[in-house]
Amino acid sequence: MLAAVCLILNLTDIGIIPVPPAGIAIIHIPVIIGAILEGPVIGLFLGLVFGFSSMWSAVIRPMPLSPIFLDPVVAVIPRLFVPLAAYFAYRLGRRLFLRLRGGDALAAGLGAVAGTLANTVLVLLAIYIRHADTFASAMGLEPPQILGALAAIGLTNGSLEVTAAIIITIAAYKAVSRAYPERGLRADTDGGKR
Repeated sequence: MLAAVCLILNLTDIGIIPVPPAGIAIIHIPVIIGAILEGPVIGLFLGLVFGFSSMWSAVIRPMPLSPIFLDPVVAVIPRLFVPLAAYFAYRLGRRLFLRLRGGDALAAGLGAVAGTLANTVLVLLAIYIRHADTFASAMGLEPPQILGALAAIGLTNGSLEVTAAIIITIAAYKAVSRAYPERGLRADTDGGKR
């Protein structure tokens, strides 16, 4: 189901909230939720779905930056780190917030932050390393402006993406926890089932 949501978000206009210059992505959130609720293996599968659907979206819905996302080093590999960062941050949060009321939801929020930052930072880093000239051309920038432009995108759009990810991930986590209490998502000493 989360793979289908990821595909729908990536292959339609629903997954990117248009805020120039790059838009606020919420496409990575199903990957984060899947990693937190189902573990790193399911998360990695969802990361692959996210990455390859990003490449396909660049083919069927071309935009100025689309050629960059035809490169699997930009579109796929960073997306494999999203579920890993989310899952391990969530596990760490479960231990840190074990005794706090609502600690499990805080742990899910920490996972959302880590997963979103992994996505934003690694994609922008891959763009800088492999496609700086293409990025500069598409954005109308001079070479010395590239790093600053990518950093600005990371700070502005990234902070909004983190906020959206925290809100949606915690809401989904709480809903699943209430609907399926037998899954063992509540905080315990060994991190529950996950």
